[in-house]
Amino acid sequence: MYKIIFSFILMSSLALQSFAGGEFKNAIGVKGGYGLGLTYKRYFNEKGAFEGVLHWYPGVARINAMYEFYIPIKPVNNLDFFVGPGAHLGFGGNIVWFGIDAVLGFEYQLSEIPVNLSIDWQPGIDIYSGAVNFWGGQGGLAVRYTF
Repeated sequence: MYKIIFSFILMSSLALQSFAGGEFKNAIGVKGGYGLGLTYKRYFNEKGAFEGVLHWYPGVARINAMYEFYIPIKPVNNLDFFVGPGAHLGFGGNIVWFGIDAVLGFEYQLSEIPVNLSIDWQPGIDIYSGAVNFWGGQGGLAVRYTF
């Protein structure tokens, strides 16, 4: 578990960059919902981003990686809809599983401070021990510092 946490912190640290003109390319924060998680987002441009989340549940750890496509919601400045594919790897109860995910949600960048808020839903399919199960309870609310 410590190796996973260390790897996540190391990846986040290596991705840190300064920004100019108030624009940002990175965001790091916490995500709550079903379980608690650390979230890191790397924005490639105005239309796409990578998000990695390390989740903890009772007796379970899960790592998600997703690519998100952004669509601005024109009437509201700094509000975007996003949707995209992803994958996950889970550990718990003496089993390891993987799966595929989808994500859809909304993200809002605050104007006065470098913080963004998002709410999303992440349905997925878990694959383990020859079983395939749909899981619709993932997702939650994230608060991130942007830089």
